[in-house]
Amino acid sequence: MQSLNPDAHGPHLHKSALRYLRIQLRRAPKFAELYAQAETAYRRIADTLDAFEDATDTRQGRTAVIEALDGEQDDAMSRLAIRGKAEVGGKRSDPRYVGLFPVAPSEAMKAITGDD
Repeated sequence: MQSLNPDAHGPHLHKSALRYLRIQLRRAPKFAELYAQAETAYRRIADTLDAFEDATDTRQGRTAVIEALDGEQDDAMSRLAIRGKAEVGGKRSDPRYVGLFPVAPSEAMKAITGDD
């Protein structure tokens, strides 16, 4: 029989092993105390995994919101650059345009999500 090692085996495997142990111990009333210990350990791992999954879902949701807002901001900056350029007749050296965009809009818009 193989031993469970926290360094080599993940919490999902420990949870499965404890689930199996609980099922087996439930059949033998003389192991009620050991069953209670296995139940406590199982609940602790299950609660920890649930909390981790909730935190992961929350993080992924927030990342999606940030990515969407970043795209909206990029679109708004692009529209502003087009309108600003039209306002100065396409002259990027015009002081009004330079005041609005001291650097090129494409340089000012930097990705905050993703690989780029």
